[in-house]
This record gives sequence, structure tokens and C-alpha cells, in this order.
Amino acid sequence: MNSRELVRRTLAFDSPVRIPRHLWLLPWAEEKYPDIVERLHKDFPDDIVDAPAVYKKPLGTVGDRYSSRVYVDEWGCTFDNLQSGAIGIVRKPLIKDWKDLEDFKGPEAVLSLDKEAVNTFCKESDGFVLMGTVVRPFERFQFIRTMEQALIDLVEQPPELFELLNRIHEHYCKEIEVWASTDVD
Repeated sequence: MNSRELVRRTLAFDSPVRIPRHLWLLPWAEEKYPDIVERLHKDFPDDIVDAPAVYKKPLGTVGDRYSSRVYVDEWGCTFDNLQSGAIGIVRKPLIKDWKDLEDFKGPEAVLSLDKEAVNTFCKESDGFVLMGTVVRPFERFQFIRTMEQALIDLVEQPPELFELLNRIHEHYCKEIEVWASTDVD
């Protein structure tokens, strides 16, 4: 039984031979403990894998998500990374004032997924393949407004908050639809 079948049997409660594995680590762990991480991967290989996030249009990111510098993600959120191996903190909001919401849009480039590349990966993998993106509306909301301002927004609940949450939701629905049109599991 390959990893894909193991995960499918687990999801169907169909008496899998063991629990599927997926060791998700921050690069920090790989940098600090490379020998231990290598041994873990060797002794307990992943059954669940991520599809490559390959796009036909550039995402407009700047820097490396996990480096100890400034990183700008595909939404335009700027992260200050104080140490390598972990993602940083957004200190400057994309939407500082609610009037900035007028011009705010989600990143269209993430909808230009190279489906052929993803499907080839899925065909060649024995693993249970997840989409190669992270859908996280609450975190995205915090990245767009900063964590502190997001918490204030949740307490005050201005009408613009719901408009922003709706736009984030709609964008993620489109992104999931694109990934669902591929061969990911």
C-alpha cells in the first residue's frame, strides 16, 4: 500500500495499517538540528506531501519568507524577520485606514497556477498530495491590518471589517477552485 492509499483509507476509516505521517517543520529546525531532522525524515518518511506552487505569472514577492530580512508576500504584506528559519511579523498594515480598502485586491497571480506542472507532480508521486498554498483567512486578515489593529477591528466591528473579510474569503474561494481543478488529492 502506497502513501496515497494509506491516507485515503485513513480518511475513510477503512482500517489503515498505520497512521499517515506528515512532519511539518519550520526551516529553523532544519538549520539548528539538521542531523536530527534528516534522521526523522529517513526513519519516518512523509505520506502527505505538498504540490509545488508553480505559477505562470510572477507573484511579486520580495526576499525569502524565512530569512532574517524583510520579506514581502504575494499580497504585498511586508514581514520583518528577526531571525532566520521562521516567518516574521507585519508591522506596517496594507490597509492602515479603511479608505485604503477601496483599492485593495487579492493577488491575481496566484490564480495563474501551472496546472500541468502540478498534475505531473501528482502523477509521479506516491504521496497524498495537498495543494501547494496556504489558505488562512484569519492570519491573512491580521497580516493586512497588523495583529493589534485586527484585534481592535474585531472588538469595534466597523462595516469595513466585514467587507475586508468577504474579499479575503472570495479570493481564497477562487484560489481553492483553481487548485481543485488539478489532480491534487
